[in-house]
Amino acid sequence: MKLVICDDIHNRAQAWHDALQQVPQAVAAYDVEIPSDDEVIAAIATMQARRDAARFRREEKTISRESTNLEQSCLFDDTDLLVLDYDLFWLGVDRDNQGGDLEKRPRVTGEQLAYLSRCFSRCRYIVALNQFGENVFDLNLRGHVRSYADLNLGGSQLGNSNLWGGARVPYFPSYWPRLDVAPDCQTRRLEFIGKHLDDPILRTFGLVHAGGYPVVSRSAAEFLGPNDPLRITFREFAQSGQPRGLDSTDDIWEDEALLRIAASRVAKWLERAVLSGQEALVDAPHLVERYPSLAGGASSGLDAFDATAARGVSATELGLDSASLGRYEFQYTEFLSRPAWHWHALVDAREITEVASPWDAEQVPWRFCEDTSSFLEEDFCLTYVADLDSSFVNRQVVGPPGVSPARETHAELYSSPFSLSQVEYQPADSLAV
Repeated sequence: MKLVICDDIHNRAQAWHDALQQVPQAVAAYDVEIPSDDEVIAAIATMQARRDAARFRREEKTISRESTNLEQSCLFDDTDLLVLDYDLFWLGVDRDNQGGDLEKRPRVTGEQLAYLSRCFSRCRYIVALNQFGENVFDLNLRGHVRSYADLNLGGSQLGNSNLWGGARVPYFPSYWPRLDVAPDCQTRRLEFIGKHLDDPILRTFGLVHAGGYPVVSRSAAEFLGPNDPLRITFREFAQSGQPRGLDSTDDIWEDEALLRIAASRVAKWLERAVLSGQEALVDAPHLVERYPSLAGGASSGLDAFDATAARGVSATELGLDSASLGRYEFQYTEFLSRPAWHWHALVDAREITEVASPWDAEQVPWRFCEDTSSFLEEDFCLTYVADLDSSFVNRQVVGPPGVSPARETHAELYSSPFSLSQVEYQPADSLAV
């Protein structure tokens, strides 16, 4: 597979390239390329030409697909993973001889380029760097669902082996996917969307209560569009304008473009607007916090609970009591970075010990930490309130060394590469103690 890194400063892109070379899983998965400024500018011009031609074709019925040269090749068309820096101010400019060259630069941000790449290229998966900080942890866990990148990261996080299914290091946000398998997930989403383009999103995913109302949060339902969320189809979502899909002034340049937009944007909505609340859908570590018996209870040990936070694996590989969970699992696994289950059904699942006999439920001494994707003794966690549209807003982190009770007892979390010591926790006031 091909990974392309785009930045306006070559030595910074080279530093990201070198960081990836230190992660065997990334090296095994991708051939990494750093295109020249001229190559990136040519790709932008091609995508903008596709955008213009598609609109001309829509508004001038006599213009054919052939006459608008929509088949001109683009650098990003065969890119499996596209990594974009947000600040592209110097793209195409000789910084030592600025002069009139400044007027020739493309004048796009990484976010604008993410939109063009998603809507007017065949690129499979997009990662945007540094729009929200170099090494940030999002305490609210909502991510940036309005961004057209499939994942938003800090530049200093790109070489973290947790992103690539490699060796565990301390800093491991609970909302990170695995980038070594992400493009293939996007391909499977395309196949699914191709069969369900005109089906309602919520009903297709089983996110509707038996009473006929959405089980997702109000804010998640509203993001789908201005109409009745129960009726909004994948096609309507992809065509409903920014920040959901194709801008209302644009048109698709080829038929499959609509499938790519729907697949990417719906997956991000599910991951960051639905799963983040851990209410409509719940993932394994948050589930075993509520129902410890599914991981074997306290007698199974801390490692058994930590194993539930694995990414890119099937539900059966998490070590859970699959007999109790099987029929409640969210079946559309290609749309999420980890297994998940329908919480509204689980609360009545009497085959689960804590549901059948809540007063006899066992309490375990560990809590799930969102910044390390691991469990830790409760006394060493920082509890805070996430700004989520959910009933489950009380979350835990290990936290920054200045305020964390774990800074002395768990020094290894602050001293190794990709540790918590340099992470910026936002919003900062959420962890005030």
